[in-house]
Amino acid sequence: MVSTYRNILKYLIAFLFVFAVSSRANAQDIAIKTNVLGDAMGSLNIGVECRLADRWTLDLSGHLDPWTRKDGSFRKHAFAQPEARWWFCDTFSGHFLGLHAHGGIFNVGGIDTQLNFLTNDFSVLNDSRFQGWFAGAGFAYGYDLILGRHWNLEFEIGAGYAYTRYDQFECQECGSVLAEDMTHHYIGITKAAISLVFLF
Repeated sequence: MVSTYRNILKYLIAFLFVFAVSSRANAQDIAIKTNVLGDAMGSLNIGVECRLADRWTLDLSGHLDPWTRKDGSFRKHAFAQPEARWWFCDTFSGHFLGLHAHGGIFNVGGIDTQLNFLTNDFSVLNDSRFQGWFAGAGFAYGYDLILGRHWNLEFEIGAGYAYTRYDQFECQECGSVLAEDMTHHYIGITKAAISLVFLF
């Protein structure tokens, strides 16, 4: 599974690099960012955003978490999240609305929680392990705060839907399968970010 995460990260970084280099390189046309909320939770991430037209940008972010925590829990995942953004005034400044898609793979378990939200009972993560993939879409609202000539601080929250298909295992480390090829329809938060942004 770790080799799969490494390969995904390698291709994602290569794609982001090609995406940035092939885009227009004029001032305020390209931004590179990292979601510090994700960084704080151990999820490596990088994003690239480019201006397409007046008030329109395209943002692409990728996330990778291959770690097992000290308490034995893990939230291993790799996913990408492209987003089209419409800015209220100028690009990379002030309020914006976004429409995003997302897709990736996950392997999670041993997470001690009693959270139950909408159609999602996260307490099942306490004793079982879930491995599978997901895809979906959502809407978002955000705000870019200008810190300086090349630096912004970006806040964004989004909600939407994800279709998940997974196998459920009896415990975190064993291979005893409880259920195969299960599906779940997730409705809830699909994006939460406080990002440090560097503008070219």
